Amino acid sequence: MTRRHFLALPAAGAWVGRLEAPVTVPVHVIQDVKALRPDSLHDFLWRLWPDTVSEFAHCGVQFRTAFSSGAVERPPYREPVITPLEEHAVNLAVTDRIPSYWDNGRNLSGITKLHRGYHLCVIAMATAHGNAIPLFALNTCVHELLHAIMGDIFETQAGGVARQARESRIDWLATQMWLLHSGGPVRQAAAKYVARLQA
Repeated sequence: MTRRHFLALPAAGAWVGRLEAPVTVPVHVIQDVKALRPDSLHDFLWRLWPDTVSEFAHCGVQFRTAFSSGAVERPPYREPVITPLEEHAVNLAVTDRIPSYWDNGRNLSGITKLHRGYHLCVIAMATAHGNAIPLFALNTCVHELLHAIMGDIFETQAGGVARQARESRIDWLATQMWLLHSGGPVRQAAAKYVARLQA
């Protein structure tokens, strides 16, 4: 195999992926009206979210998106209360900061978890960002949605080496989506995820 053929493989894979019917993932975007500043909401709606939709589309994944106004309540010493949440969809809560109950002082830009039986990604617009550095600083929305779609949301919260391996895999996939417009296993994982989400 020549170097030219080797370098053409990612592009060929991306083209084959586009020939298959896209997988549709239902996403429910919750805008935290009590916490979001207008400029943060504008940044999400006009920069982060369109880039996210575009990058997943290159992998053969599209979103059926519903938007609603809601709130991320932070009662003391208890799990946050997020409303409204929808079953059979990924709930993407857009707020200013991750609630301290989950953040533990880490100043996270996003988290993904099962919350009271609901699939939930939380995006903290105070620290969220778009693509900046391959493998290290990638679109926060893409990163968190990949944790759900790739099945990490169903696994127990790991620490140490296992957590770093999981994060590295997600950052590698997000980098491929950004720079090569190819997500490798993302479309196949999305099909499995949707089937499980809607079961």
